[in-house]
Order: sequence, then C-alpha cells, then structure tokens
Amino acid sequence: MISEARREAPGLLGSNQAKARYPSGIEGTTRMLFPALGLAQNRTEAMSFMEELSRRWEILLVEDNPADIRLTQEALKDLQLEHRLQVAEDGVAALAYLSGVFFGQSGTRPDIILLDLNLPRMGGLEVLAAIKSSDHMKSIPVIIMSSSASAADVTAAYRLNANCYTKKPMEIDRFFDVMQSIRSFWLETALLPDIPVERIH
Repeated sequence: MISEARREAPGLLGSNQAKARYPSGIEGTTRMLFPALGLAQNRTEAMSFMEELSRRWEILLVEDNPADIRLTQEALKDLQLEHRLQVAEDGVAALAYLSGVFFGQSGTRPDIILLDLNLPRMGGLEVLAAIKSSDHMKSIPVIIMSSSASAADVTAAYRLNANCYTKKPMEIDRFFDVMQSIRSFWLETALLPDIPVERIH
C-alpha cells in the first residue's frame, strides 16, 4: 500500500518578514547575499543556489508501523521541510512504487529512501539488495531506520551498500533529533545526484 503525505513548508523567502526585508524576492536577496559571501560569481549561479534552497524534496518512507509513520510525518512537519512523502507499508509495495517510477508511468524519483528492516511480505534487506542491484535505482541514497542495533543487521546492510544505518530511538525527542540529523546532512550538506528519470519500456 502506498500513501502520500504533502507538506508545503514556507520557503526561505515565504514569510511576511522576509518579503518586507527583501521586497524584490529571490532576485533581491540574491543581489544582497552573494556579493557579501563571495559564493557566486554571477547571477545564474546565485539564482540556481536559491532555487535549490527552496526545492521540494521527494522522500520515500518504507515502514509498516503506523506509529513510526506518524512520527516521521510529524518530524518532517516540525522541521518545516518542503517535501512530498510517499509511504510504502511493505517491501513489495516499495519496489512496486519504484518500478512505477522507472518502468511505468507513475510516481516521482525519490531524493532519499528511509527504509525499515522488519517489513511484511519482503524484508528491508531484500528491498535494499534490489535497489542497489538496479542501475536505475542504485544512486538513490538509502538510509536504514531500524529498531535493530544488531551487528549482523548493520554489517549486512552496509555490505548491500546502504548509505547510512540508524537505530530508531524510542523517545520522541530523540526521534526528532535523528530526523534533524538526516535533514542536515542528506538534504543540506551532501550533494545528491540530479538524474532525470528515463521511463523504461
């Protein structure tokens, strides 16, 4: 089963305060910001950077626990991250969604995948193996979020080329901290591949 949750968070210049300070919007902000920081040599580079800051992130969550699904949704909302969250409640549904993206006419390529290990119908390690063995999907970062801290599970996941392994905290505050860390590194620090999807028939 696939479900979609949308969160349209305010962009960098979305607030009334920002609009008042920067009345000309992104272009005005670009002119003020980049000369001071020396981060862009021309308007095109600056505008591209600003657009990246305000992009909508595509996230695929593969999770069967309703409580963890809800926590993830609330954490993303709390982070004010502009995103579209697709939820697959088992491994078969996850691969069906990805197959629709790359081999069908549906869905959007995820920027990152948050993958649980203990899933019905098909386990997380099997899903991971399928993703990382596909030339079309293997570049998508897969972050394992599991209640298991077993050394065997951690080793198996990295052997299958998981990009990151995290243990899901039991405490709500710690769970939110983990999601903040994922955002800070994977969506703000790391450079992710921007690969257009070529539908395969």
